[in-house]
Amino acid sequence: MSTDRLQMLDVVAQFSAIFNNTRLDFTTKLDRVLHKTLDLLEAEAGSIMLIKGQNLVVAAASRPELIGCKQSLTSDAPSAWVVRSKKPLYVSKDSRPGDISTRPQAYTKQAFVLAPIMSGAKVLGVMSVTERLNADCFTPDEQEALVRIASFLIGSLERERLAKQLKRNQQELKRKNARLERLEDLRTQLFNMLIHDLKGPLSEIVANLDILSYMVAPEQLEFVRAGQSGCDSLYRMIADLMDVTRLEEGQLPLLPERFDPAEIITEAADRIKGSAAARGISLNYELNPASPWLTADRNLLVRVLQNLLLNAIHHSPENQAVQISYGEIEPGSLTITVSDQGPGVPPHMQTAIFDKFVQVEHRGLVRKSSAGLGLAFCKLAIEAHGGRIWVESDGVNGSVFNFRLPLLSPSAKEDKLP
Repeated sequence: MSTDRLQMLDVVAQFSAIFNNTRLDFTTKLDRVLHKTLDLLEAEAGSIMLIKGQNLVVAAASRPELIGCKQSLTSDAPSAWVVRSKKPLYVSKDSRPGDISTRPQAYTKQAFVLAPIMSGAKVLGVMSVTERLNADCFTPDEQEALVRIASFLIGSLERERLAKQLKRNQQELKRKNARLERLEDLRTQLFNMLIHDLKGPLSEIVANLDILSYMVAPEQLEFVRAGQSGCDSLYRMIADLMDVTRLEEGQLPLLPERFDPAEIITEAADRIKGSAAARGISLNYELNPASPWLTADRNLLVRVLQNLLLNAIHHSPENQAVQISYGEIEPGSLTITVSDQGPGVPPHMQTAIFDKFVQVEHRGLVRKSSAGLGLAFCKLAIEAHGGRIWVESDGVNGSVFNFRLPLLSPSAKEDKLP
């Protein structure tokens, strides 16, 4: 039998066609490679064994009843010897290593050849051929042919291993995603339940504090006012938490109306003047009669401004000022700014500050009276209007929060009116 280079190239091409056939499973591919190898070497029996744990397991065999049989790697079997030595093994009636067991009686010939299937220095399995037709020996060329075929199997086995690993990873990822979805559903249910349960008691507290404010002595009124302020803060947190989730899910429809920007500035300032007065903060703004009108969700923008003003108040030193300005700085858009004299926002935090639950730590102090939702709500509300919000700060000398909203043409404004 000729085993020249052209014949080996033809064999490799046939093996490649087998392993590239996506309609065949891996076991069938190994079986076809084994039988083509037996045809090439003119032999009747052989097997492909793969290492699994501490055993060699028959994955393909000329005798189907052997598939699945195991051979311990510590035994004195020829295949185990090949794994330990990482070398091919040729045994004939004239040569047999002393530490190898005798052959089973099921075989009629003495000669057999085994080649390790290796990836680098790691043995993945063993390929064996025996029962040579018309002879009881294998020539050096035939032995070399088996070694080459075994080396060809390396890539195929590695591809199969990677495919199985990928499949396992995909299944594990699918399980984890399903678990995360279940946890997210539970989180949403718990969130909705908590929000619903909090609003009732909070409304009752607010109502009772309002009644109490007319009944207590003047010297005790500041305690009631403090309680009312705390309730206002808690109510805003609940509202922000609800609307952040709804905005993220696209479940909060905008209710556009046409209005003068001065209206939302005045209303937002009036809502938080108590918080400003408590720290001696003055709110400075000038109404701009020349400013174009907006068509937007008025209530959402009032809350955006309210959150920005409260943020400025919390960061500003006592007895300072917070400045509000607005105008058509760029054609086709309206820009509103809120400036404070606080410690500023470090450059590396100027994007992250608009993420949920982010609180800026500055000089060892973390912003208080906030769940880290106010600015996240502002960002989502402004972006829902097609606008942009950002902060300008050197991280030392105060901050300027800006948001810019597109102006609609008069005809578009009329179309948007409810």
